[in-house]
Parts: sequence; C-alpha cells; structure tokens
Amino acid sequence: MAWRHTGRARVNPRAPSAFGVCQGCGFWYNLDNLAYQFEWRGPRLMNTRKRVCPKCLDKPFIFNRPIVIPPDPVPRMDPRPENFAALDQGTYPLPPLPWPVQPVGPVNPSAPAPPQFAVPQVEPYLPPALPPPFVPPAIESEP
Repeated sequence: MAWRHTGRARVNPRAPSAFGVCQGCGFWYNLDNLAYQFEWRGPRLMNTRKRVCPKCLDKPFIFNRPIVIPPDPVPRMDPRPENFAALDQGTYPLPPLPWPVQPVGPVNPSAPAPPQFAVPQVEPYLPPALPPPFVPPAIESEP
C-alpha cells in the first residue's frame, strides 16, 4: 500500500492527528504545529486568524503599536507666571492694546486719548448679471 505525500505533516496510524495548510508557505503540517498569527491593532494584540507554521510565524511588529501619552499634570491653583516675552522685547509692563478699551475707574484728563481706528469701506458684493433667458424662435408653418 502506497502512502500519500503529506508535506511536512507527520502521519501516525496509532495516534491520528488532523492536517492543516500553513497560510504563509502553503505546506501541510499537523494542525497542532500551526499557530495563530497576532498583530498590533490599536492598543492590543489581535488574532489575524491566520494559521502559520513555526518558520512563517512572525513576531508582532512593535512599531504598529500606538504611543500611549501620559495625562497632563494637575495644574497649580492660582499660578503667577512671569511675562518673559515682554521682558525679552524690552516693553515691560505690557504695551497698549491695539483696540480701544473702556477705561475702568476715574478717567485721567491728562492721559492721551485712545486711538481712533478707521473702518475700511468695502464695496458690497453684487452677483454677476445673468444673460437673458433663451427663447426659441417662432416656427412658421408652411401652407
């Protein structure tokens, strides 16, 4: 009696075992020797449901794993940061605002008047004129 070619699967008539095809190389193996392939899918390893032999089994690619950024630290109560940007420019305290500000408290008569800003005049948008509607010429019937 001739034996059928079984690839790389072991045949034991006393302890039969199921065969399976490696989905990486296509060789036959005992199903017990085939392992599932895993990949990083988001923050966890997921089974791709591919059964592969030990030669085709890949380690999950670590760079497919997302970077987990830790949470922001708890902010301090009532912080008092220094204005380093104004100190670097040599304008300390802060320069005046570029828009008019309502005074708070009594008004100093010797203080300069706030700047008056001119609002640019913009032409209103006019949609382009439409051509006149198409009217087909009258069809004259011959007697």
